[in-house]
Amino acid sequence: MKHFFILALGLVCASAALADDDEAAHVLATAAGIASPGAATAAYENPAGLTYNKVARVHANFVAETSVGYGGEILAPVDRFVVEAGLRGQNLYKYSPGNISLLDWGLATTLETLNVAIGIEGSKVVREVNSAIPTNGTCTSWCLDAGAILYPSANTRFALNAIEITDNHYYYGGGVAFNFDTDFVGAIDYFYDTTDSWSVVTPGLNFPIFGIQTSISYSAKTGGASGILREGVSVGTAWPLGDGLLLLFYINHIAQYYAGLTIPL
Repeated sequence: MKHFFILALGLVCASAALADDDEAAHVLATAAGIASPGAATAAYENPAGLTYNKVARVHANFVAETSVGYGGEILAPVDRFVVEAGLRGQNLYKYSPGNISLLDWGLATTLETLNVAIGIEGSKVVREVNSAIPTNGTCTSWCLDAGAILYPSANTRFALNAIEITDNHYYYGGGVAFNFDTDFVGAIDYFYDTTDSWSVVTPGLNFPIFGIQTSISYSAKTGGASGILREGVSVGTAWPLGDGLLLLFYINHIAQYYAGLTIPL
């Protein structure tokens, strides 16, 4: 964990310019979402990306894999911060019956003089009926994630994150993203598990197709036999429904199948 804070300090001390505020660039995550997380899903990717929520909104989601998951959260800017609070549930169906509920919270802000965004995200298991149910990686009781995104220029982002830093199983990530246009983003992310010695490299693109924002990425893994990030091809789409409503779909990102509905307040 010491290495993460040394790198984060290096980001904070670097020279920086204006941070980008392109809403379309942050509708979907690009690559693994470390350097370019989605505004509504930043809690799962890099909590510094919570700062992309410029207006208050509710995000409801449904996931399916070895378990069926569902949840809802409120994302709201408050003064110079963005706060997030939500509740998730998972029902295991593949191996044995059971369910689990988690309380999520997050806090992020942008240090404007340094042009760096920082954020933290916590999860607490509040109800559990089967300890075999996977929650978020290896988090078994409560866990804490942290992240930072630096803007050395208006269109460039460098980022770092650390996942489950309270669970004695450290995952570190880093990445770089570039906005070719307000709705065209390229990124490459790298993730490393210090305990099981596996790593994942994920390049990706985020661009519109007939008005539908679309993300495509590919994750190549080396090392250990398991990990919390996805492998292979991932695809995401964002469908505007009018009046600020947004429908998100991911395949092989966050979960095997992810659907979310964002509602402005």
